[in-house]
Amino acid sequence: MDKDRFTCTQKTCFIFEFFPKQVQFHRKKAPLNSSRSPQRTDSQSIRQLKRLLAERLERIACMIDLLQQTHENWMVTRKKDRVFMETKTYDFNDAVDRLANEGFRSDEYLLEVDYERKWGML
Repeated sequence: MDKDRFTCTQKTCFIFEFFPKQVQFHRKKAPLNSSRSPQRTDSQSIRQLKRLLAERLERIACMIDLLQQTHENWMVTRKKDRVFMETKTYDFNDAVDRLANEGFRSDEYLLEVDYERKWGML
């Protein structure tokens, strides 16, 4: 968004998923190979998932801390398998640059940006 034009308000929403696509739960195939039958797993897979989730949740906490240090006006909410950070008062370009400068990749979060037109001409 052009910082010199105030014709729109910007709503920035970062979404941090607990289970990103990189985290896969390794399973052995079920005996009947049916999509409805329960799938087997073993203790090693569960321990591996525990390690991956611990690392993932720590990365999410670091990203949240970084964004909150950069800008104070965030609304942080949690749902079943993800955390949402929303603001209307901070430009998403600055937030993305800040995360990238600290070593966070763009595939570690989802970004939604909504623009709402103010009254007047664009």
